[in-house]
Amino acid sequence: MDKYIKIGIGIMILDGNKILLGHRAKDKKDTGGIFEVDCWTLPGGKQEYNETFFEGAKREVKEETNLDIDELELFDAADDIQPDRHYITMHVIAKKHSGELKIMEPTKEDKWKWFDLDNLPEKLYSPSKKFIENYLNNKNKLNKEFAEEWLKKLKDYWFNKDIEKAVSLFTKTTFYQETPFMKPYTIIEEINQEWKHIKNENIQDIDLKVLAIDNNTLIAEWLLKQNNQEFDGIYEIKFNDDLECICFKSWEMNK
Repeated sequence: MDKYIKIGIGIMILDGNKILLGHRAKDKKDTGGIFEVDCWTLPGGKQEYNETFFEGAKREVKEETNLDIDELELFDAADDIQPDRHYITMHVIAKKHSGELKIMEPTKEDKWKWFDLDNLPEKLYSPSKKFIENYLNNKNKLNKEFAEEWLKKLKDYWFNKDIEKAVSLFTKTTFYQETPFMKPYTIIEEINQEWKHIKNENIQDIDLKVLAIDNNTLIAEWLLKQNNQEFDGIYEIKFNDDLECICFKSWEMNK
């Protein structure tokens, strides 16, 4: 095999907290890429002459799955090396997809399946595993940074008695505009750690009213219990038809 570096493209298609993986057939033939069989892979392949990363990503996904993808972004790149071959793999994220999922190349991938990022198969194609791990590590880092900034804003709003801004910090719109790919429970876990840190500094109790996202009182109750607080009921605050939130009865702000 010729000794020169080639360009590969791996595509992570996001659907909520799920990604699409294909099973590489046990009898799959070696076509020159990083060769591993009987494992799960992201869609992808080799970049062709005279096409961009994104054009190549769209072509590969269409050829392999029959799906059309959109809203692409280049996440990062990685070296994938075997003794007789060397690829630089461009990691592309697709935030939208359409069409009917089909097995288009059964001798290469004999099945396609959506997997939750919290419940991935053990046997992953090594280039895909590298991409997924990088993505999850970056996601966790962003979660922590967001939680720190989130709680800082809350503290400032609350101590300044700017209740409307404090309340809006908990609405579904705020969460999903700023963190479109994050699960609420992941955020809540990070916030819980920051909350304990603030209490350890003997700062006066923050009248943290609204801990429910989209009227989900279970999340509110869960976080309250994590901080040894009693959940004694809720009431609603409405500023207008678009801003609605759940509040704790016992944590009313001092007038």
